[in-house]
Amino acid sequence: AGAAARAGAGPAAEASPSDVGISFAQVMEHFTALKAHPPPADGPPSEAVRKMLSSALLDSLDLRAEADVLLRYAEYLGMDVGSDWQLLWIADEGLHTPAPPGWEQQLDPTGEAFFSNVVTADVSLQHPCDFHYQQLYYRERVNLLEQVAPHTLTEEDRQALPDFCTFRATVLYPFQAEEIGEMSVHAGDVVTVLAGEVAPEGWFMAAFEDEVGLVPQAYVEEMVTKYVDRAGAPIAPTLQPKPQRGVRRPSADRGPQSPRNPPAPPAEAPAGGKRA
Repeated sequence: AGAAARAGAGPAAEASPSDVGISFAQVMEHFTALKAHPPPADGPPSEAVRKMLSSALLDSLDLRAEADVLLRYAEYLGMDVGSDWQLLWIADEGLHTPAPPGWEQQLDPTGEAFFSNVVTADVSLQHPCDFHYQQLYYRERVNLLEQVAPHTLTEEDRQALPDFCTFRATVLYPFQAEEIGEMSVHAGDVVTVLAGEVAPEGWFMAAFEDEVGLVPQAYVEEMVTKYVDRAGAPIAPTLQPKPQRGVRRPSADRGPQSPRNPPAPPAEAPAGGKRA
C-alpha cells in the first residue's frame, strides 16, 4: 500500500484508538495505518493496564519506558497486556526506536502531525515504526504460542504475515559502518530488521540500541526468541542491555543511504543458514 492507502479518508484512517481488536489477517490484508493515533496519555487507562500497574510483574521485566506509557502503547499495538507480558519488550523497543532514514515529521494545515517519506512519497499518520512493531508483535506472539501452547494456533495464524514481515536477527560477524546511513554492530548483537523499509540491494534497514541504520544482509541470521526454560516454564526473554535514553523517538538523521555494495562475510563464514 502506498501513500494514498495510508493517508486515505476511509475506515482505516478513521479508526479510533480503542479499535485494537482487529485481526492481524486484516492488518496484513490492508497494510495501512489501521489506528491513526496512539491513545492520549491523559485518558483513563484500561482495566488491564490498571491491574498491571498494581502488580509486581512489570518491575521484574526490567523495561525502560514509564510503566503507564509502555502499557498504553502495548495496547495500541494490539497486545493484551496481562496475557502478553512476555512480549512487552516489543512495546519498550518500539517506543525508543527512531524513524528510519527518509521519514520526516510534518504538520498539516490544522496542526496535526504526520510523517512523510522523502524517498517513496508515502505518508503515514502513525509513527513509521508503529507498523513494524505491530508486525513484530504478531510474529513473536505466534513464536511464543508455538513454544508454550501450540494447540491454540491455527494454520491461519501461522500464515497471516508475509515473508517480508519485520523480524529479529542475530549478527553473525562484526560490521563497522563506513558510510552515512550504515550502522556498526558486533557479532552476537540482536537487531530488529525493519522489513519493507527502503534499502539498497544486499542491505537490511535495522534497529539496534535506539539507532536505525543499514547492515549487510549476509551478516545477520533470523533468530527464534526463547520464551520457555529447559523445563518448559514460561519466562521473560533474555534481552541485551540497552542504553538508558528517553522516549520517543526523533527521526534518524543519517542522510542518504549507503550506495556501496555490501561487504562479503569473512572468509571463515559458515556456509548456509543465512536469510537472503
